[in-house]
Formats: sequence, C-alpha cells, structure tokens
Amino acid sequence: MTMIHRCLRLLARFRHPYSLPCEIGNALGLTFSNALGFDELLKELEQVNFESQSLYRDMPKWEVLSLFGTTPKLEHFADRTSISFPFSYGWIQFDLFFDRTTNGLRRIFLHHPNLPLGTSKEIRLKRT
Repeated sequence: MTMIHRCLRLLARFRHPYSLPCEIGNALGLTFSNALGFDELLKELEQVNFESQSLYRDMPKWEVLSLFGTTPKLEHFADRTSISFPFSYGWIQFDLFFDRTTNGLRRIFLHHPNLPLGTSKEIRLKRT
C-alpha cells in the first residue's frame, strides 16, 4: 500500500471511525468508496438489482466468514451468523443463513435503521 493510500485511509477513519464502506464492499465483492456517507452507502446496498459478486449459494461457511474477516461484530448461531458494521450514524447488519447439513450459504439479508421496523432486504446470491 502506498503512502497516499495510507493517508487516504487514515482520513476516511475520521469520517467512519468504526467501519469503512470499503470493508463491506470487500466482503460482498463490490467496490464502495470510503468517501460515501452512511445514507449514500445504504442507497447503494438497497439497489433493486444488487447481487453479491463474491458470495454464492452453497458457499462453505468457513469461506464466507473469511470474507468478513475485518468485521467488528460476529455472532454465531446454529444455522445463521449475524454480522454487524457500526457507523457513526447507524449500523448495517447482515444475517447469513446456512444449511444445517451441508453448512453451505443459503440466504443473506440486509438490516439497517432506515428499513421499516421488522423488515429486511434479501441480497441475491450467485449460483455456482
């Protein structure tokens, strides 16, 4: 990483001290600029045609979790994992559901404070 990239990342940490948009983008196989504000990032994630480029259906659990390696908060349950990214103005959470027998990824849902209470947005997964 060059000195300029390190300086830009440091400046981005002043705007987003807890999580960076690029960390979410890296996990989903997308490119998000750290210059995005929280609301702009949510709009990008809420696009109707949004599909993860790095996650696919039946992907092994260990491989999925390795993509979320920089995640501040991970909670493991029997058949799902909850991943949270805190920001200064809110949070973004992903619920990843896995098949109990194969341990492969089945579905992923996006939750954030701008969605109506009790709702979530499903993120489409590529087929293998």
